[in-house]
Amino acid sequence: MATHYEAGTAANVFGTLGAVCWSVQIVLNFRRRSTTGLKPSFMLLWASAGCPLAVYNIVHKFNIALIVQPQILTGLSLITWSQCCVYGERKWTIGRLLLTLIPIVLVFASVQTALILSCRIGLSRHVVWPTTLFGVLGGVLLCAGVGCEYFEIWKTGGVEGISFLFCGIDAAGDLFSALSVLFQRPHDYVALGVYVAEFAFWLGIFNQTWKGAQSM
Repeated sequence: MATHYEAGTAANVFGTLGAVCWSVQIVLNFRRRSTTGLKPSFMLLWASAGCPLAVYNIVHKFNIALIVQPQILTGLSLITWSQCCVYGERKWTIGRLLLTLIPIVLVFASVQTALILSCRIGLSRHVVWPTTLFGVLGGVLLCAGVGCEYFEIWKTGGVEGISFLFCGIDAAGDLFSALSVLFQRPHDYVALGVYVAEFAFWLGIFNQTWKGAQSM
Protein backbone atom coordinates (compact mmCIF):
# COMPACT_ATOMS: atom_id res chain seq x y z
CA MET A 1 0.00 0.00 0.00
CA ALA A 2 1.06 3.60 -0.55
CA THR A 3 2.49 5.43 2.43
CA HIS A 4 0.19 8.12 3.80
CA TYR A 5 1.99 11.45 4.14
CA GLU A 6 0.83 13.95 6.72
CA ALA A 7 1.18 17.50 5.40
CA GLY A 8 1.02 20.50 7.67
CA THR A 9 0.48 24.10 6.65
CA ALA A 10 4.20 24.63 5.98
CA ALA A 11 4.33 21.73 3.50
CA ASN A 12 1.38 23.10 1.51
CA VAL A 13 2.68 26.69 1.61
CA PHE A 14 6.15 25.75 0.34
CA GLY A 15 4.69 23.45 -2.34
CA THR A 16 2.43 26.26 -3.56
CA LEU A 17 5.33 28.72 -3.63
CA GLY A 18 7.27 26.27 -5.79
CA ALA A 19 4.46 26.19 -8.36
CA VAL A 20 4.07 29.99 -8.28
CA CYS A 21 7.79 30.51 -8.95
CA TRP A 22 7.56 28.33 -12.05
CA SER A 23 4.62 30.39 -13.41
CA VAL A 24 6.37 33.77 -13.47
CA GLN A 25 8.35 33.07 -16.65
CA ILE A 26 5.18 32.78 -18.77
CA VAL A 27 4.05 36.26 -17.74
CA LEU A 28 7.50 37.66 -18.58
CA ASN A 29 7.47 35.97 -22.01
CA PHE A 30 4.00 37.31 -22.78
CA ARG A 31 4.88 40.88 -21.82
CA ARG A 32 8.14 40.84 -23.81
CA ARG A 33 6.72 38.81 -26.72
CA SER A 34 10.05 37.00 -26.61
CA THR A 35 11.47 33.68 -25.39
CA THR A 36 15.14 34.60 -25.62
CA GLY A 37 17.26 32.15 -23.64
CA LEU A 38 14.61 29.38 -23.66
CA LYS A 39 14.90 26.30 -25.85
CA PRO A 40 11.81 24.36 -27.07
CA SER A 41 13.58 21.05 -26.36
CA PHE A 42 14.23 22.21 -22.80
CA MET A 43 10.55 22.95 -22.21
CA LEU A 44 9.39 19.66 -23.77
CA LEU A 45 11.70 17.73 -21.46
CA TRP A 46 10.18 19.55 -18.51
CA ALA A 47 6.66 18.89 -19.76
CA SER A 48 7.53 15.19 -20.10
CA ALA A 49 9.02 15.18 -16.58
CA GLY A 50 5.70 16.28 -15.13
CA CYS A 51 4.04 12.99 -16.12
CA PRO A 52 6.19 10.49 -14.12
CA LEU A 53 6.58 13.02 -11.29
CA ALA A 54 2.78 13.35 -11.07
CA VAL A 55 2.41 9.57 -11.00
CA TYR A 56 4.86 9.33 -8.09
CA ASN A 57 3.34 12.20 -6.07
CA ILE A 58 -0.28 11.14 -6.63
CA VAL A 59 0.27 7.45 -5.87
CA HIS A 60 2.17 8.32 -2.69
CA LYS A 61 -0.59 10.75 -1.62
CA PHE A 62 1.64 13.79 -1.09
CA ASN A 63 0.28 17.12 0.10
CA ILE A 64 -2.15 18.74 -2.31
CA ALA A 65 0.34 21.35 -3.52
CA LEU A 66 2.86 18.70 -4.59
CA ILE A 67 0.10 16.61 -6.20
CA VAL A 68 -1.09 19.54 -8.31
CA GLN A 69 2.40 20.92 -8.95
CA PRO A 70 3.52 18.39 -11.63
CA GLN A 71 0.31 19.09 -13.55
CA ILE A 72 1.09 22.80 -13.33
CA LEU A 73 4.68 22.09 -14.37
CA THR A 74 3.53 20.18 -17.46
CA GLY A 75 0.92 22.80 -18.32
CA LEU A 76 3.25 25.77 -17.86
CA SER A 77 6.07 24.01 -19.73
CA LEU A 78 3.76 23.33 -22.67
CA ILE A 79 2.57 26.95 -22.62
CA THR A 80 6.19 28.14 -22.59
CA TRP A 81 7.04 25.66 -25.37
CA SER A 82 4.11 27.13 -27.33
CA GLN A 83 5.48 30.62 -26.74
CA CYS A 84 8.88 29.44 -28.03
CA CYS A 85 7.19 28.14 -31.20
CA VAL A 86 5.21 31.36 -31.76
CA TYR A 87 7.65 34.05 -30.55
CA GLY A 88 10.91 32.25 -31.41
CA GLU A 89 12.63 31.38 -34.67
CA ARG A 90 9.89 28.97 -35.78
CA LYS A 91 7.16 31.66 -35.95
CA TRP A 92 4.36 29.08 -35.97
CA THR A 93 0.79 30.13 -36.61
CA ILE A 94 -1.77 29.49 -33.86
CA GLY A 95 -3.45 26.86 -36.05
CA ARG A 96 -0.26 24.88 -36.55
CA LEU A 97 0.52 25.16 -32.86
CA LEU A 98 -2.88 23.79 -31.81
CA LEU A 99 -2.64 20.88 -34.27
CA THR A 100 0.61 19.86 -32.57
CA LEU A 101 -0.22 20.79 -28.98
CA ILE A 102 -3.62 19.08 -28.58
CA PRO A 103 -2.34 15.55 -29.46
CA ILE A 104 0.60 16.04 -27.07
CA VAL A 105 -1.77 16.97 -24.21
CA LEU A 106 -4.04 14.00 -24.94
CA VAL A 107 -1.10 11.57 -24.98
CA PHE A 108 0.31 12.97 -21.72
CA ALA A 109 -3.09 12.73 -19.99
CA SER A 110 -3.75 9.18 -21.21
CA VAL A 111 -0.30 7.89 -20.28
CA GLN A 112 -0.41 9.50 -16.83
CA THR A 113 -3.84 8.05 -16.04
CA ALA A 114 -2.80 4.56 -17.14
CA LEU A 115 0.42 4.70 -15.11
CA ILE A 116 -1.34 5.91 -11.95
CA LEU A 117 -3.83 3.03 -12.12
CA SER A 118 -1.06 0.52 -12.84
CA CYS A 119 1.14 1.74 -9.97
CA ARG A 120 -1.77 1.65 -7.52
CA ILE A 121 -2.44 -1.96 -8.47
CA GLY A 122 1.26 -2.72 -8.05
CA LEU A 123 1.43 -1.11 -4.60
CA SER A 124 -1.67 -3.03 -3.49
CA ARG A 125 0.36 -6.16 -4.28
CA HIS A 126 3.46 -4.75 -2.53
CA VAL A 127 5.31 -4.13 -5.81
CA VAL A 128 7.05 -0.83 -5.13
CA TRP A 129 9.82 -0.52 -7.74
CA PRO A 130 7.71 0.78 -10.68
CA THR A 131 6.49 3.76 -8.64
CA THR A 132 10.02 4.49 -7.42
CA LEU A 133 11.25 4.24 -11.02
CA PHE A 134 8.79 6.93 -12.13
CA GLY A 135 9.92 9.23 -9.32
CA VAL A 136 13.54 8.83 -10.40
CA LEU A 137 12.60 9.21 -14.07
CA GLY A 138 10.86 12.50 -13.33
CA GLY A 139 14.03 13.77 -11.68
CA VAL A 140 16.22 12.63 -14.56
CA LEU A 141 14.03 14.41 -17.12
CA LEU A 142 13.97 17.61 -15.05
CA CYS A 143 17.76 17.59 -14.74
CA ALA A 144 18.09 16.75 -18.44
CA GLY A 145 16.06 19.85 -19.24
CA VAL A 146 18.41 22.01 -17.18
CA GLY A 147 21.31 20.11 -18.76
CA CYS A 148 20.26 21.60 -22.12
CA GLU A 149 21.31 24.97 -20.73
CA TYR A 150 24.71 23.55 -19.71
CA PHE A 151 25.12 22.31 -23.28
CA GLU A 152 24.21 25.76 -24.59
CA ILE A 153 26.85 27.34 -22.34
CA TRP A 154 29.45 24.82 -23.55
CA LYS A 155 28.48 25.34 -27.21
CA THR A 156 28.53 29.14 -27.13
CA GLY A 157 31.28 29.55 -24.56
CA GLY A 158 29.12 31.98 -22.60
CA VAL A 159 25.74 32.64 -21.08
CA GLU A 160 24.36 35.10 -23.62
CA GLY A 161 20.60 34.72 -23.95
CA ILE A 162 20.19 32.79 -20.70
CA SER A 163 17.90 34.66 -18.32
CA PHE A 164 19.43 35.37 -14.91
CA LEU A 165 15.93 35.97 -13.53
CA PHE A 166 14.64 32.70 -15.00
CA CYS A 167 17.47 30.76 -13.33
CA GLY A 168 16.74 32.39 -9.99
CA ILE A 169 12.99 31.82 -10.23
CA ASP A 170 13.34 28.14 -11.09
CA ALA A 171 15.99 27.53 -8.45
CA ALA A 172 13.60 29.09 -5.91
CA GLY A 173 10.81 26.81 -7.14
CA ASP A 174 12.93 23.72 -6.52
CA LEU A 175 14.04 25.01 -3.11
CA PHE A 176 10.46 25.61 -1.98
CA SER A 177 9.41 22.19 -3.29
CA ALA A 178 12.25 20.49 -1.40
CA LEU A 179 11.20 22.33 1.78
CA SER A 180 7.62 21.17 1.20
CA VAL A 181 8.81 17.55 1.10
CA LEU A 182 10.85 18.08 4.28
CA PHE A 183 7.77 19.31 6.14
CA GLN A 184 5.87 16.12 5.30
CA ARG A 185 5.91 13.10 7.60
CA PRO A 186 7.43 10.68 6.90
CA HIS A 187 10.12 12.13 4.65
CA ASP A 188 10.24 10.88 1.07
CA TYR A 189 13.87 10.78 0.01
CA VAL A 190 13.19 10.05 -3.66
CA ALA A 191 11.09 13.21 -4.02
CA LEU A 192 13.58 15.18 -1.94
CA GLY A 193 16.41 13.95 -4.17
CA VAL A 194 14.52 15.06 -7.30
CA TYR A 195 14.12 18.66 -6.14
CA VAL A 196 17.56 18.95 -4.51
CA ALA A 197 19.30 17.57 -7.63
CA GLU A 198 17.57 20.05 -9.90
CA PHE A 199 18.25 22.86 -7.44
CA ALA A 200 21.96 21.96 -7.57
CA PHE A 201 21.87 21.99 -11.39
CA TRP A 202 20.25 25.42 -11.34
CA LEU A 203 22.84 26.76 -8.91
CA GLY A 204 25.56 25.92 -11.44
CA ILE A 205 23.71 27.77 -14.23
CA PHE A 206 22.90 30.62 -11.84
CA ASN A 207 26.60 30.95 -10.94
CA GLN A 208 27.68 31.01 -14.60
CA THR A 209 24.98 33.54 -15.45
CA TRP A 210 26.02 35.74 -12.52
CA LYS A 211 29.65 35.64 -13.63
CA GLY A 212 28.61 36.51 -17.18
CA ALA A 213 26.57 39.47 -15.95
CA GLN A 214 29.47 40.73 -13.83
CA SER A 215 31.94 40.54 -16.74
CA MET A 216 29.76 42.65 -19.05
